Amino acid sequence: MDDRKRTIHKGLGPCYIPPVMMTLRQISKHVAVTFGNKSALPEEFAAPLISSIAGIGIGYATLAAEFIREIKHKFPGADNESMAKGLESVFEKENTPDEVTKRVHECLDIMDLYNSSLERAGLSDSSDMILSAAGLVHNLDISLLVLDGFYEMTPVELKLAKALTSRADNTLALIPISHQDDDLSYCYSGEMADQFGVQPELVDISEKSSKSSSYEYFPAKGLEEEVEAMARDIKANYINSRNRDLDDTWIVFPKIAPYRAMCGRILGRYGIPHSFFPASTLAESPAYRDLISVLESVFGGYRRVPFSRMLHSPFFSHIPLELKAAVPSVSLSSGLAGGEQAWRKAFKSKGLLKEFNTVLKILKPLKSSTSTASFGSFLNVLLDVLARLGFDPSGEGLSKTEDVLGSLVLLDSVEGIKAGPAELIEATKRALGSIRSPREGSGVRVCELFDVRGLHPAKLYLGGLKDGDLPAKPDMDFILPERIRSALGLVDMDRFMHLQWHIFRRLCATSGSLSLSYPKMDGDKLYLPSIYLSGGTEKDLSVKGIYCEEELQTYRATAPELPKPKPKEVSSIAFAKEGTSIRVTDIDSYRSCPRRHFIEKVLGLTPPEVQQYEIDARELGIIAHRVMEGLISGPLPSLETFTERAGSILDDALNNSELDKYLADIMKESFLYLLDDIYALEQSLEEEDIKSHELEVDVRGSINGINLRGKIDRIDNNNDNTVSLMDYKTGASEISAVSALRGENLQLFIYAGMLAARGRSLKRVGIYSLKDIRLKWVPNQRDLKNGNDINTLIDAASTFLKETAAEMAHGSYPALPLKEDRCINCHERPFCPYIQGAGESLNV
Repeated sequence: MDDRKRTIHKGLGPCYIPPVMMTLRQISKHVAVTFGNKSALPEEFAAPLISSIAGIGIGYATLAAEFIREIKHKFPGADNESMAKGLESVFEKENTPDEVTKRVHECLDIMDLYNSSLERAGLSDSSDMILSAAGLVHNLDISLLVLDGFYEMTPVELKLAKALTSRADNTLALIPISHQDDDLSYCYSGEMADQFGVQPELVDISEKSSKSSSYEYFPAKGLEEEVEAMARDIKANYINSRNRDLDDTWIVFPKIAPYRAMCGRILGRYGIPHSFFPASTLAESPAYRDLISVLESVFGGYRRVPFSRMLHSPFFSHIPLELKAAVPSVSLSSGLAGGEQAWRKAFKSKGLLKEFNTVLKILKPLKSSTSTASFGSFLNVLLDVLARLGFDPSGEGLSKTEDVLGSLVLLDSVEGIKAGPAELIEATKRALGSIRSPREGSGVRVCELFDVRGLHPAKLYLGGLKDGDLPAKPDMDFILPERIRSALGLVDMDRFMHLQWHIFRRLCATSGSLSLSYPKMDGDKLYLPSIYLSGGTEKDLSVKGIYCEEELQTYRATAPELPKPKPKEVSSIAFAKEGTSIRVTDIDSYRSCPRRHFIEKVLGLTPPEVQQYEIDARELGIIAHRVMEGLISGPLPSLETFTERAGSILDDALNNSELDKYLADIMKESFLYLLDDIYALEQSLEEEDIKSHELEVDVRGSINGINLRGKIDRIDNNNDNTVSLMDYKTGASEISAVSALRGENLQLFIYAGMLAARGRSLKRVGIYSLKDIRLKWVPNQRDLKNGNDINTLIDAASTFLKETAAEMAHGSYPALPLKEDRCINCHERPFCPYIQGAGESLNV
């Protein structure tokens, strides 16, 4: 429509009387509402209405609404009985299973209920509007009728087209084709010939469209690179004056969803004005998404995500600023599952309980509005709540919002419709989804293939031409099987494939300048080009010397990398100063990744993460250590006494924790479930002649002149005057002689070295896993056989300790992980020089 308006304006000049230009749906609504006696039901309300009056889910109701629309278009004006007979004859001919016929008859019953409800309410849906308009066009006087852009029409659309033609003095029907040998079996030219006895005449076939198709296309590395190539080419053509008509430049994709946000970001980065067609609906705009979050919060028990969105929204000006500022930290750190009390507790800790209660008081009328069971009364309450929240999306108060949501009142005229929380939210979403935002600005248009079937662009970028997207399969019909659709003359696989081929060929034939492209991959997914590109040749679309502002700033700010000084040997005196010591756990942390250690341990920075409703790992470790300390504090008693002691210790530890009752009960139940395995493991240790235990031992000592401090979870004193060290772990953890010799997991071996420096005789160290109740000792028999006894491992750990301490003392924190597997889930990954290829190693 916009393309045709621009064409007329260019052809007729600045001064002319513009013709009335409408789609069939627009003119049918205009005629039916103006000359008829029924109100228009927005198409988006059909599914919620069916769901409510038929008592079915919104998903099934959406399928039923689409079935009703197709059947009404196929059998215009037919009653339910005649439709059923027509369908039954097709079912018999096609030997349709009973399950399918039963489902179709069920949908016909729903359609009968739907039609009768609309009739009693004085409403008409879009299909009925087209049919009723065909009988009301006698009120119009048309001098010239132009039917343009239609390739095929449904029977009800043909009925309206025939009625319009009968009222026009002259009619010109332009049927878009792409080639003089086009298959017109799906085209409505046959119906026109039957109705009016005219034969189509082939006109305006350019030399370009009459030749055999041979396309050049650009195989991009990925989706991002594909859009970037388009943006660079558009900018280069504009700079070189090859194409400065951005309003007649189009970017088209078979499926726009994967590209929409990407196009907006990349085109904006290159300073290219653009707009999307069709424009986004109000339901997709930030302001009205926040309005929906109000309903989802109140009717959904104040769940974390929607309620946080509402509280933090810039469109609710009456929510206190200090409350908005606190919402992100409260939402991320408190692990809220929902509920007023949980939110009150969280904001009370921030000193904002009074402000939060004010917001809840404003929302309270909305929560009780469902008892009125009326969409009109709900709308009044909603508008009042929005006014008290200061909702003003357009700077004009609530007038626009009231106009948009005013269609909700139409639903009250339908008998038997429910107005519960789910229905209110769904109806509000549909009302907002029925209105599209006005097109903002000018420039390049970005749209989907099926929206441009009659386009004549000056410059066309047709991208995303990968196998599976073009041609694409039609969506599965869960009501009518494919062969039934074919027998009824509805859109089936063959018709859908033909239409895609027709649109593709026509766009290629009518575009002034054409660029085709497809992405070869997306992440780890590989793609093949569309079959429509077979026989074509690859062409490079990349343009040199065209940069976005971001690239220019990055280039100007890039400086040559300075040589990194080597770490100096630090004398032991630096670590022997009184009060100076290193935590043993920091050694492994630094060795794992110096850069991450600096960020987390030195700077004390941690990324904001959503706190899940679960037991915090740190708190779990504290409780587990406390329980094990109490259980193993003396000689091993009987299993019954051991179990009783465990219950008492658990109760005491959990009462002193911050866990709520539900999580505390889960932890207690889980720990008691593991008691038998813990007891069996402790019995096996008793049989190894362990003399006594030392628990939660604070140790300080020096190795190679380096002062160290830490805490050992457990020291077992053996009868042979040796000691064994243990570290309790509630999560996954591994230890081995091989990893220690590589400089990994040195904590226990450094502790062993500290005890050895005190004259203690070490036997082994081990990880006591509370996750699966097992104990792994190092060195084991295989290690001893290979010559890796405990003293060898302590010496290796001491060597690594000296190197690490020297690096730390020098202040060296390079992005150099010890093992790359830790990089996969690292919060610093997007900014890490090592991962991004600017560090010491590129082996990622």
